[in-house]
Amino acid sequence: MPKTSVIVCTYNGQSYLREQLESLIKQDALPDEIIIIDDASTDDSWKIICEFKNANTDVCIRAFINHENIGFVDNFSKAALLATHELIFFCDQDDVWSEIKISSITQLFINDPLLTCVHTNAEVVNERLESSNQDLFKALKITKHEMGAMQAGNYFEVLVRRNVVTGATMVIRKDLLIKSLPIPPGWIHDEWISIFNSTVGKVALHNSKLIKYRIHDKNTLGLGSGNSILKNLLVRDSVESFYADRISKLTQLRGIEICATEQSQYLDSYIAHLRFRLLVTTLPLPKRIGLITKKILDGSYKTFGRGIFSAARDFFS
Repeated sequence: MPKTSVIVCTYNGQSYLREQLESLIKQDALPDEIIIIDDASTDDSWKIICEFKNANTDVCIRAFINHENIGFVDNFSKAALLATHELIFFCDQDDVWSEIKISSITQLFINDPLLTCVHTNAEVVNERLESSNQDLFKALKITKHEMGAMQAGNYFEVLVRRNVVTGATMVIRKDLLIKSLPIPPGWIHDEWISIFNSTVGKVALHNSKLIKYRIHDKNTLGLGSGNSILKNLLVRDSVESFYADRISKLTQLRGIEICATEQSQYLDSYIAHLRFRLLVTTLPLPKRIGLITKKILDGSYKTFGRGIFSAARDFFS
């Protein structure tokens, strides 16, 4: 049975932290260690962490506090390097885990020795843990095409377009996590680690809802962060910023040369398509018509986007 580490990064999380930590020690298979690093919180987070550690001496709990705030990505990397066991579970400070999360995911890794990274579905809830009547995959608007590709193991093409792997649900083998560090500038940890694993490892999804994914007004990342895709969909500055950011990140990925030949070819074509989309959104509307129509007819918008929907976005933004 592989041993497990849970890493928790906290910052001003006093409102929900205690519930999350308590759910870790209610697992039917307890974690072999829990690593908690507080990023210089100004609330009672550190007090809650210390109380939790002192009350659960039968579990290996290693708690640390940063003397100054270093930011979530660097704090996550620090916690990852401190974890000592084979399977590393990522844990947000404000969710609640199902009692079978650790045992269920560990079994997946036992069943498939080639598996390097797993992410799961989740129940989306409000700050009072009341159900929103939707799960995480629906909230992320994962399409049938994306789901089919992921289930077939074709994660790279999905993740090149956008990140659909939520860090709070991720579990990864330690050796692949270490290889993926440091996280390059501009990338979020789950975004980078999942796409890295899709090139050198094996990523899989588990459709069970193994956490309650809490949405509240203090979310730093994710569905509750205020970075609404719908809100930004037709805002020209947002569209241009998205394309420019994606081009920068994928060019960075291409330069690392970890992709297989087929993946590199797809990546080159996709970057070229994004550069076209960035250019066309800067043009006056009359000049966009012919260029966008040509790309619709040659299949580019279907291959690298969502067909007519993507084309309409570029025309009207």
